[in-house]
Amino acid sequence: MGYEVILTGTREIQGVKCLLTNSIEFLPITHNLLGIDALVFTSSYAIHSLAKSSESSPHLSAWKHIPSFVISPKSEEVLKGYGACVEFVGKSGEGRAFGEEICPLLKGRNVLYLRAKKIVSGLDNIFKAYGISFEQVFAYENIYQKLPSSLKPKPHSIIIFPSPSAYHSFVENFGWDSHYKALALGRTTFSHFDKHICAILSPHASFGASIAFAKELSCREELK
Repeated sequence: MGYEVILTGTREIQGVKCLLTNSIEFLPITHNLLGIDALVFTSSYAIHSLAKSSESSPHLSAWKHIPSFVISPKSEEVLKGYGACVEFVGKSGEGRAFGEEICPLLKGRNVLYLRAKKIVSGLDNIFKAYGISFEQVFAYENIYQKLPSSLKPKPHSIIIFPSPSAYHSFVENFGWDSHYKALALGRTTFSHFDKHICAILSPHASFGASIAFAKELSCREELK
């Protein structure tokens, strides 16, 4: 019996079957950036959204010169692609841990946190707990997709969830087969899984390494 590996979420990656359970909508950013001396990004989508808004809003053009704190090397690559200033790159790749990493570095600074319309990491509350002076703007929205039942994965699939929203959208569309195995990218996503499902926390934060890990799991299952 074959075990198929499926990546859910908002992006397609070569070498693995992808199920687009969510879509991203960039939201207009109107902040004037006055007094801001640190930008915080927990997603490359927020970076792309700010860059897009700056194209039609000259007052946002200064964003590239403001030191940025980003959650992962992938987001760092995106920032550098825009020629922006990177001050700190997260080591954990997870929202809550990222907050703990950067709060000591943000003391005494005026921070702009560019975020999704709905978040689960609680980074804003972490900032408040540390007494960080910050503002936040909605840079993008993660939208659940309505998918036809024909796209429902077959039983004995290993399904990768990069975010809680991907998991919730999947379950809303297809429910949950008891023969599925769920692989979470990050502890926050893992914590959103229902208690009854067979779930595994990926030992890797990156998409590529987690996909490779899922394929290894698939091979092990086939040998049982």
